[in-house]
Amino acid sequence: VACRDFDWRNDDRLRRLMPKEHTQVAVPDFTADEVRAVLTQSGFNSSLFENRQITLLQLPQNLSLFLDGGFVASERPSFATALELFDRYWDEKRRAVAVRVAPTSDHWADVIRILVDEITKTQRLFIAKEQLDPIPADYVSQMASEGVLTFDGRRYGFGHESFFDYCFARQFAVQNLSITDFLTTTEQHLFRRAQLRQVLVYLREADRARYCRELSALLRDARIRVHLKDLALAVAANVRDPSEEEWHVWEPLIGPALDAIRTGSANTDTLSELAWHRFFPSPSWFGFMHDRGLIAEWLASGEDRVVDCAIQLLRAHQAHSAGIMVSLLEPYIDAGEKWKARLRYIMEWADLSSDRRFFELFLRLLDNGTLDEARGPIAMNSTFWNLLYGLGQEKPEWIPEVVAQWLRRRLRVAQTENESPSRRNFFGSDTFGDIPIRSGASAAPETFVSLVLPAILEVSDWATITSYEPPRKDHVWPLFIGSERPEGAGNASLSGLREALAAVAQNPLVDLTEVRTELRRRDTYIANLLLLILYGSGGARFADEAATILAKEPWRFRCGWGSSEYWIARQTVSSIVQFC
Repeated sequence: VACRDFDWRNDDRLRRLMPKEHTQVAVPDFTADEVRAVLTQSGFNSSLFENRQITLLQLPQNLSLFLDGGFVASERPSFATALELFDRYWDEKRRAVAVRVAPTSDHWADVIRILVDEITKTQRLFIAKEQLDPIPADYVSQMASEGVLTFDGRRYGFGHESFFDYCFARQFAVQNLSITDFLTTTEQHLFRRAQLRQVLVYLREADRARYCRELSALLRDARIRVHLKDLALAVAANVRDPSEEEWHVWEPLIGPALDAIRTGSANTDTLSELAWHRFFPSPSWFGFMHDRGLIAEWLASGEDRVVDCAIQLLRAHQAHSAGIMVSLLEPYIDAGEKWKARLRYIMEWADLSSDRRFFELFLRLLDNGTLDEARGPIAMNSTFWNLLYGLGQEKPEWIPEVVAQWLRRRLRVAQTENESPSRRNFFGSDTFGDIPIRSGASAAPETFVSLVLPAILEVSDWATITSYEPPRKDHVWPLFIGSERPEGAGNASLSGLREALAAVAQNPLVDLTEVRTELRRRDTYIANLLLLILYGSGGARFADEAATILAKEPWRFRCGWGSSEYWIARQTVSSIVQFC
């Protein structure tokens, strides 16, 4: 089965044609860099193109149309839609064929009409060569040479299947015939889908008022098959810049669906259910609803079902509209338990790397306790740190902020609930923090040290066993044993800090005066451990200071674990002795 992605996504009957044991292979669009490379190779200055034009050309069909469109390489190109590329291709190829066949008269429109009419009638993408006998053979041959037509020795077809759709739509637009009349006088099979889609796209660009009339009439006509109505709704939902005219088509369609949500009943209106299914996930219509204040109105309605529907809508569009969501959700940060659950639900499914403002909202919710019970939404054994896996891959430099905020939140909870300091009470069981925390320490060691070190020291100070002699151990990190195996989030925080300190100690451009002061003024095991790691990693940079403090305060040598009580101190001395 080979088809366009739009048809594959929007027609389950196509998907049913592929046996279960076969694999779907998607032919991806070009990347922006690939498009720029092709343009450069073709003599164009890619810096003259707007970002939206590069995005449009990432579809291989559009890039092909552009390259055949006769654009001047030294000038800034003027196009904004695929339809404009088709228009340009039509004009350029028509001129090129005319030059080739001069002084033969123009037969372009006749050839196009014959092909479009015959293909529409037979629902086959080729016509017998005899169908074009009324046209001079050289003219048809030159259309094939220009790539407008294909010829296999017996049959002619369009060089681009999509160009057939465009030609059909262009021809249809000048006829005194409605889409509904066309569809109800022919078989409404799969072949009509591409034609319907292209006509709707063409009419929307060429005559917005007629597009809205035709769309509304098609959807309301009981003679039109459901699969074509669903396709029309998919096209209407997929527009880039929704208008008020189009909203007047959608509003009565989704009204029954919203009423059903409000009352908690089933939507018995089949067309409305179809419309809602297409409207709900549309990014452009989400933006339109936000601009009209509809989403904010639903959130403020006080009707739980309507509010929850709005929350589902926000969750569905978070990845591309995270910034918008911040302004919508901020008023409800401290609005009670129901809102805590809603906000937690959104964060559990969110892409935290998509927008800095959204990430800062996440930090606020972590700070105020909304996310105390947050867990990854997929696996049964998921934990809070499952939420950070994607962030650790996409924006690892933001992870230190989470670690510091999380540690301080755990500390406040323990202090508020008068918990006895202990590792298990403080951190629970969570081995999923290891990867994101370590990635944050590796990607942004200086940030990790500046943010996470104070938080770890605050926790250690709170949990210090005061009856001990220096170095005083604490109940949360009584010992530290570095491990290459996945660690719990608590130990991973300390391991990450250890690695980050070692990295920044080797960078002479990083001022560690305040860090060393904070560590030296404490007599705790954790502070001493981190200080000796810093000294040992800094080599000549801190050698004299390290030797002096170890000589003055010999208790600092007792920094290790188990039977290796002096292990860390021995490593530090080994690192600095050559520089003293």
